[in-house]
Amino acid sequence: MDSPEYIRPVKPAAPVKYLTAITFKDSKRLVEATAALESQYGEIDHVSPVYMFDYSNYYEDEMGSGLQKQLVSFRDLQKIEDFVKLKFFNMELEFEYSRAGKRQVNIDPAYLELAKLVVATTKNYDHRVYLGHGIYADVQLRFRNDQFVANDWTYRDYQSPVVLDFLKIVRATYFRQLKRRT
Repeated sequence: MDSPEYIRPVKPAAPVKYLTAITFKDSKRLVEATAALESQYGEIDHVSPVYMFDYSNYYEDEMGSGLQKQLVSFRDLQKIEDFVKLKFFNMELEFEYSRAGKRQVNIDPAYLELAKLVVATTKNYDHRVYLGHGIYADVQLRFRNDQFVANDWTYRDYQSPVVLDFLKIVRATYFRQLKRRT
């Protein structure tokens, strides 16, 4: 399709670094989900420490108490345009690991750019942007003055030192990867 003369060609977005946050009770589900994600998106290059997910009781009715969480990042950079597909793949995994209609694992995709961390969600809210197919983008953290900065709506665990320290490591790797591409 030809663009009108007055529209300049748009430069494609830089590739992004995919991450996934996995909330679980049974560590067997963590291992299974991580392996499935790795088979779909390639080698994992960084893994956060496992931490107790006691920042919210949102998942307790469905998954029980004593939940834990871990974040992983994938080595290969991806197209930002494929972000919705990542969310759908994660939702399929959640369904696959469900028992009696209840999730045994929650798998939240995100992508990292130099300036921000964006998560995908199916829930609309005033600060979320619709991407299509029932999926919304939510900027959880912004990177300013060499640190991640939370928004009013940023998930509490994403403001914790364990997550922020992990994301700084992932961002440094991402920065080096982008430098090598130029």
